[in-house]
Amino acid sequence: MDRSYQYSKHDPENVIAQMDKEAADNLNPNKQQLMVKDQAIFGEYHFAPISDEKKDQLKEALNEIHKIVTPTVKQLKHTSNVAEIQDRLYRRFAPWEIEFNNCVFNAANIRDTNYCADRFTDQLKGEGVEYTKKILRDY
Repeated sequence: MDRSYQYSKHDPENVIAQMDKEAADNLNPNKQQLMVKDQAIFGEYHFAPISDEKKDQLKEALNEIHKIVTPTVKQLKHTSNVAEIQDRLYRRFAPWEIEFNNCVFNAANIRDTNYCADRFTDQLKGEGVEYTKKILRDY
């Protein structure tokens, strides 16, 4: 899409034309790339991916918790109880998730990210499953 017609009509005194120019600039798909070019970058960007095997283990751990919760949630009459269960689980798992994200962010290589994923998976499968069963007994 060519937006050159908006730039040709640019008049600093015309507020509408100025707004059109700003909108066209904001819609520029390369805006983020342009912004990065203007910034001084110190150090090197590094990225250590999580292996597919570890991603699958994390999905299995979360699916296990989902399988434990599903029968109880389906039998509950009040949606407020479902929201309460979600909130309690979120409050328990959120610190682990933050710790996992920080660990992955600081990882230097794939071995480090594997360690982070293993630790988070162990927390979910061990303490997470026990906590889930414990709170479901209240309902």
